[in-house]
Amino acid sequence: MLGLGNVIAALFFIPLGLAADRFGRKPLIVITWLCSTAGAAAFLPLGSWEGAFVGSILYWIGSAAF
Repeated sequence: MLGLGNVIAALFFIPLGLAADRFGRKPLIVITWLCSTAGAAAFLPLGSWEGAFVGSILYWIGSAAF
């Protein structure tokens, strides 16, 4: 799971950088913070591994901007 998270973050570095150039850093930081928060919140009612998978993907997409 950790290896997949790093791959997802690496795939989103360039697109998020381009989005930051286009829309500005502050809006992108807010959006990615919300994405990371949603990913972390997906772990709270964890009832299956699918929730962990989705939560991990959202978390790593959000953390790629930082």
